[in-house]
Amino acid sequence: MKTFRRYFAIIKLLSCKLDNGGIQKMLKEQLDNQEVEKYPLTSYQKDVWTEQCLYKNKPIYNIGGYADIKGNINYLSFQKAVQKLIGDNDSLRIRIEEHDGKPFQKILKKIEYKVPFYDFSSKEYSEKFSLEWMQEEFLKPFDFNSNDNLFEIVLIKVDENRYFYFSRVHHIISDGWGHSIIVRELVSNYNEIDNSQNEIEKHSYLEFIRDNESYRESDKYLKDREFWKDKFKCIPQNIFVRNIKSNKLAFSNRESVIIKRNIYNQIIEYCTKEKCSVFHFFLGVLSTYFARVSNSKEVVIGVPILNRRKASHKQIVGHFANVIPLKIEVSKEKNFSELMNEIKMELKACYRHQKLSFGEIYTSISKDRDQKLFDITLSYENHNYAAVFNGTKTDIKTLSNMHERNALAVFIREFDEDKDVEINFDYAIDAFEKFIPIENVVTNIKHLVENIIKDSDKNINDIDVVTDREKHRLLVEFNDTKADYPRNKMINELFEKYAEKTPDDIAVVYEDKKMSYKELNERANSLARALREKGVGKDVIVGMLVERSVNMIVGIMGILKAGGAYMPIDPDYPEDRIEYTLENSKATIVLTQDKFKNKIKNKDIKICDINNEEFYKYRSTNLGKTADSNSLAYIIYTSGTTGKPKGVMIEHNNVVRLMFNDKMPFDFSNKDIWTMFHSYCFDFSVWEMYGALLYGGRLIVVPKIVAKDSEKYLELLKKEKVTVLNQTPSAFYNLMNIEANSD
Repeated sequence: MKTFRRYFAIIKLLSCKLDNGGIQKMLKEQLDNQEVEKYPLTSYQKDVWTEQCLYKNKPIYNIGGYADIKGNINYLSFQKAVQKLIGDNDSLRIRIEEHDGKPFQKILKKIEYKVPFYDFSSKEYSEKFSLEWMQEEFLKPFDFNSNDNLFEIVLIKVDENRYFYFSRVHHIISDGWGHSIIVRELVSNYNEIDNSQNEIEKHSYLEFIRDNESYRESDKYLKDREFWKDKFKCIPQNIFVRNIKSNKLAFSNRESVIIKRNIYNQIIEYCTKEKCSVFHFFLGVLSTYFARVSNSKEVVIGVPILNRRKASHKQIVGHFANVIPLKIEVSKEKNFSELMNEIKMELKACYRHQKLSFGEIYTSISKDRDQKLFDITLSYENHNYAAVFNGTKTDIKTLSNMHERNALAVFIREFDEDKDVEINFDYAIDAFEKFIPIENVVTNIKHLVENIIKDSDKNINDIDVVTDREKHRLLVEFNDTKADYPRNKMINELFEKYAEKTPDDIAVVYEDKKMSYKELNERANSLARALREKGVGKDVIVGMLVERSVNMIVGIMGILKAGGAYMPIDPDYPEDRIEYTLENSKATIVLTQDKFKNKIKNKDIKICDINNEEFYKYRSTNLGKTADSNSLAYIIYTSGTTGKPKGVMIEHNNVVRLMFNDKMPFDFSNKDIWTMFHSYCFDFSVWEMYGALLYGGRLIVVPKIVAKDSEKYLELLKKEKVTVLNQTPSAFYNLMNIEANSD
């Protein structure tokens, strides 16, 4: 710390003698000539560091995305462009260290970075494979203790005239604005790599570290703390009721909606007339919607702010961003224009105190770490991503880290004034389990935007905030006390909950083979990726022609994770029934065993051996959202005793409603042990299989020879200490008689 203060004393002395350009030149020379020193984190970096420490080895602060480049990219030029980017931006050379429980940062003078290059053009579905690879790579966490880079830049070849430039950056070294600078400078470096140009004067992130230290020692810092303490004497109740503690990990997904440019231009025109901004408009939309659906008078929205008050700050890659809580009073007697102008005035007042970091705002208001000031955030990102690599068409896409801690984070992304505007809704899965499904929220907000543009003079109470379809759901279905269940969940998502919660518990047993939840989940994930390479996705039907085994369960879960629907076929079926089932279902791929391949006569069907270990060498992490709760989960064909067999199509929500509803008469738990007695071609197997796996229990797959012998079956029940048994009444009585007559 002494070194830090002495260093800035030197800079202060220099500032009396040099103009701004001279200061920056001297600063660069001094950095080049001195040993690497340690500097404190800014208040805003410290907020990120503190929360990252709560979620070690999780990608909660990964930011970035990819550029879809339609055209050719020269790798050597790209490599040089990246190296220059790193040399010009000291925040990319930051390392985080901890001494005596306190974090510090050091800035390396130089980094040699070799850009990884992957050629996926030979893959059958190269675009899909590349997108999935990037999403998986994006979810890899950074490790502060590894002394490694806190960024990753990769070049991917999709085909001869298409590339993806992928970037993953830890938020502690850059915010969203900084990431847009990274993209622009990289493109500029690439385009001008062979031209001799004057050096562009660069500013150092150390400048902001100095400003933050000065602020924290000023009277303004104390006044800002008092402002926020007074502002939140009373903390409004959160919109979402959650049981997630501050240090417990929550998972999220993303829904998106596109606002057409002509509609967005109407919003701009309306805001200009009202002397407000588009950001004020969307703050009004969100507060109106959630106040109405939750019957609240006040809504608090977290507002990320740029926090780059100097012109030089806007040229620096680094973490400047802060978040402030905005309390909005939503009076039903106001019209939308009045609400929007009140938001503008309130935000203006809060902006005067925006330098206090959110962590410091929080501690000045509340001592309860589990009390949240808000559970919704709104970020308006008007970053300039219009730059394109020479001779290409370049589109920038962001990625989600799938670990949003707030119930809902909304991002309005206007990257190009001539293009449509994308709005991303990153939502915590647990928060929406018993709230309005996120798909409906997105639809309703888009509906509300259109209604406001049509008539903004209506009172808030009179604005139609939901579609007619959603009105029916709210008035009828949502108040239906017959049975409620997690309506937006998929089967594999519920299974993944226990793979995360109790990874070492045994999930499946068949004869002498056992598989834990972790092993089952990882093998199913790997298989799912293999299947997706072969074209399996949402509502794609995959035939299953396998015997009872542990891999049968792996196959079922792998198909669901890939987004597809499994169709069980008994290997003992006559060949004409197998052929009819495949033809009638239009299945194009079958998961089977080597000894049953000859039963599949259609040469156009892709045949995959479920026991082929090559399928289990893919990435083993969860795939994320590959379908939705209304997607097809499985098809079971009837026996056909009255004619040709007919396929019964079952969606994920049908199974979830069966297994999880508030009128469920059974209290199943992860302590239960089930048997899968019935054939997977019989719908009763669904109850047996998912009753175990979706509650974290153990599933005993009963060998066919044992299922036919009641005495052997009874022995199995005793040996495995089965707690849940599913049998017809006659079969129950038979087991009872055998037990009664035994010694």
